[in-house]
Amino acid sequence: MVYEVATFQALREQLRCKEVWVVGADRWRNPDADLPTDLESRRVEHYGELRKPLDAGVFIDELRAEMTGELAALDEVVGELEWVEIAERNAGAIKFTVPVGSAHAWREPVANSAWRGRRSECGVSAGAGRAFP
Repeated sequence: MVYEVATFQALREQLRCKEVWVVGADRWRNPDADLPTDLESRRVEHYGELRKPLDAGVFIDELRAEMTGELAALDEVVGELEWVEIAERNAGAIKFTVPVGSAHAWREPVANSAWRGRRSECGVSAGAGRAFP
């Protein structure tokens, strides 16, 4: 029984990520069917509508530059936050501590959170943790 449950859980995750698909199903169909049928003939137009470059290398370089800049900005700010501690430890590297009565007190996420309901979709784990106000 446990094996069957684990099998169905793995199948569910693979269906959500479109790594597995169901022939004839609309929601769980082949991901190639999601692409426009005229993609090759109108590639320039489609990429233009998305405002993305045709060259994958250019796209990756732009994305890498943006991510590097944002991470540098985060690195500058995170050291100034009294309630964030970053350290090497087995249980995790980041610890959040908020003083009681602080203006930054944490609240539970919205009860109707789709994120919380989809705990492990495409390899992303999400628990019923806390979120910023």
